[in-house]
Amino acid sequence: MKRALVGLTGPVCYDYKNHLNIPSGAFPNPVLENVTGLVLSYDEIWFICRELCPSDLQNAHFVKFIEDEPILMERALVALEQFTNMAHGIPKGEMIRRDGIANRGMHRAIERITRAVPFEFTPDHHSQQLSTFRLSGHAFNASGLRFENVVADIGIAAALDFNIDVIFNSYASGAAGLIQGDPQAGNRLVLAEQITGIHTLDHLSPQGAFHESLNDLRSHERIAEFRNLLAETDVEGKDLKALAAEVVAQADRHARDVLDRFIKGKGKLRTYGVPTAAAFLNQVIPGAGAAFGGLFSAKDWLDDRKVKKRVSWAPFVLDARNPRE
Repeated sequence: MKRALVGLTGPVCYDYKNHLNIPSGAFPNPVLENVTGLVLSYDEIWFICRELCPSDLQNAHFVKFIEDEPILMERALVALEQFTNMAHGIPKGEMIRRDGIANRGMHRAIERITRAVPFEFTPDHHSQQLSTFRLSGHAFNASGLRFENVVADIGIAAALDFNIDVIFNSYASGAAGLIQGDPQAGNRLVLAEQITGIHTLDHLSPQGAFHESLNDLRSHERIAEFRNLLAETDVEGKDLKALAAEVVAQADRHARDVLDRFIKGKGKLRTYGVPTAAAFLNQVIPGAGAAFGGLFSAKDWLDDRKVKKRVSWAPFVLDARNPRE
């Protein structure tokens, strides 16, 4: 089970023109940077509270809320207090430096989104207090500019006591110095989006950027292999567009190889696999299986299996980029 946590520093900004309608009241709609990567990379996406979840993901079956789980909520509140206090122990000069890194990154990220969206958009990094999180009368805000929130998100994830990746927005991640458990989690979300060709900005609306085609891809029979590909790919310091292009090219090569085998008459035989077909023939005509197995060498069979395992994610990539009608 792969889980992601979207905490105080998950949303890149909040849209004050378009609002959530949630039990705690009207709230500016959170904007996530890589919805495609997030939705395809994880079985469950946990939000600390509904105020941090885009409108179009509020009722998704794979979305969970810590605020709905009393035990997890208690752990989160304790961690929030402890780790926020811990952050206050960081030298003031270092806090100012990290906040400055975040501030520069925030303006770049928001400007990129503002230029891309075709609707009226009023973004802010969000200094409004969360109604869900209060300790001793003190309320917390969800600004990704506050380094103490980065530290708090890491603490909350640890307190949940199950394996979960913290999803920072791009500028909070930079300010944190990539101190989360998997420092490349954010880059892998970008890579997933680049590979599938389903770009968040292309589908961002006043409600969010969840595209209906993602539901079909989440149930794809090769989604697990695709997630393994993302997890095993070294993305540190890489050009993610170039890396994605190579993955897509490899999927295309795999498709051509399969077609070439079929044209050459090996397609149906390889579908069964030599050992399986030989066993079947032995039951029908004793001894025939051994003769049939000799048509392909053991090396051919092993190589074929290795190829299948190595590119088992390819059908997912092909279907993502070429959706069926």
